[in-house]
Amino acid sequence: MVQLRNLITITGALALTAFLSGCNQSLNSITPNAPPRALPSAPADPVSSNQLPPIGSEQQQIANDQQIATAPTTPDNQPAAPIETASVEPGPTSSNFNVTREGMAGSWQVPTDGVECRIILAFTKWSGGYRAATRKCSSPEIQTVNAWDVVDQSVILVDQSGNEVARLFGTQNGRYDGRTKNGQPVSFTR
Repeated sequence: MVQLRNLITITGALALTAFLSGCNQSLNSITPNAPPRALPSAPADPVSSNQLPPIGSEQQQIANDQQIATAPTTPDNQPAAPIETASVEPGPTSSNFNVTREGMAGSWQVPTDGVECRIILAFTKWSGGYRAATRKCSSPEIQTVNAWDVVDQSVILVDQSGNEVARLFGTQNGRYDGRTKNGQPVSFTR
């Protein structure tokens, strides 16, 4: 019995010593001078380089128009309906403010539809452009908005069928004004 206790004690001490000595070693101490393994090379397409045009230049606008012309897809990867832009009576024809998708993304108040009406513009690709959602809006037109995009310095709001619901233009910093398809005034503010 005494020999069994001694054997268990010695075995436990050896196991504890082995465990503790292993905790003090790092990967570098195991192979301190070993260089990292090289990754296998992978074939790549030829790379070309060109000078990018300045932001806001005509070439940039053409590139943006070509990107917009590419048909977005729905979450099911089905072709989305194109944005119908002729159905809304245009608002202001020019804006002193550069309208960008990055500047439009986020949550906006829609005071023309009620104190608590908000529209959220996201960068998630969606039918007709990018995903949009409304909260606490009373206008049936505004409630149908589920997508948005920036086209020709204007913000286009569309329904799930790709029909334009409203078009807005930048009128001052943090404010966009326009009209719905039925001619009702609509504005966004932050």
